[in-house]
Amino acid sequence: TGSHNPREVRQLDYITSFTSDVRHIKGTQNTVADLLSRASVGSLSVVLDSANLRQLADAQQADPELPAVRRYSALRLRRVRLEGTDIVLWCDTAQGKTRPYVPQPLRRKVFTTLHGLSHPSIRGSRRLVKQSYVWPGMNKDVARWTRSCLTCQRTKVHRHTKTPLEIFTVPDRRFDHVHVDIVGPLPPSRGFSYLLTVMDRFTRWPEVVPLTNTSADTVCRAFLSTWVARFGIPSIVTTDQGRQFQSALWRELTTALGIKLAPASAYHPQTNGM
Repeated sequence: TGSHNPREVRQLDYITSFTSDVRHIKGTQNTVADLLSRASVGSLSVVLDSANLRQLADAQQADPELPAVRRYSALRLRRVRLEGTDIVLWCDTAQGKTRPYVPQPLRRKVFTTLHGLSHPSIRGSRRLVKQSYVWPGMNKDVARWTRSCLTCQRTKVHRHTKTPLEIFTVPDRRFDHVHVDIVGPLPPSRGFSYLLTVMDRFTRWPEVVPLTNTSADTVCRAFLSTWVARFGIPSIVTTDQGRQFQSALWRELTTALGIKLAPASAYHPQTNGM
């Protein structure tokens, strides 16, 4: 436990209370998990139960666009016989997998069936359809049909409320509002591996204190001896949401000194800057 801090030790102690047997199973052999975690889409039977595979083959033969698509498009169409049937379909094999070409009369039906599985976004719908089918202008068709989906229009939220950013009030005197942060770990020097930085928002006066560790006790002592003892008690202190600044000791210290805490936004270190 010498290389772990107290927080990690508590977590490891909790984990050891469970008995587990971890085994690796190849995805190709773990068919049960695959079946439960994946929507069964992409197979011809999912979409074409209603449209009928033979109807698709007949529609391909009657499609006036097919000769031009074969001649001028980037699709590599070739005739493929479906396994276990006498049905032959024109399919694209450019991406290493067989994707049937869908004529105009059946395109909306294919989209509606696939999109209706979970009503994904335009990007998700395109990905879903492209996995199994091809036709010219698919991206535009899918985008238009997704935007016109009544279920999506009724249930999906298109306007998201964004809370406006809060602006720090400019202090009217020095040492009234300070920013505190921790830098490190750094290469050890004389037993110190971290730095406590404190900067006054009004004058930009910086103070840096070397630390041996980043415990709440060490940080509180350094802040008191380096800043409070020399410059007085600030009215506002801004920190990130590190565990030292979320600790009970830090909160008790700032409450006792009458300091208002103004923590930075989570995962947004720019808040705690100048």
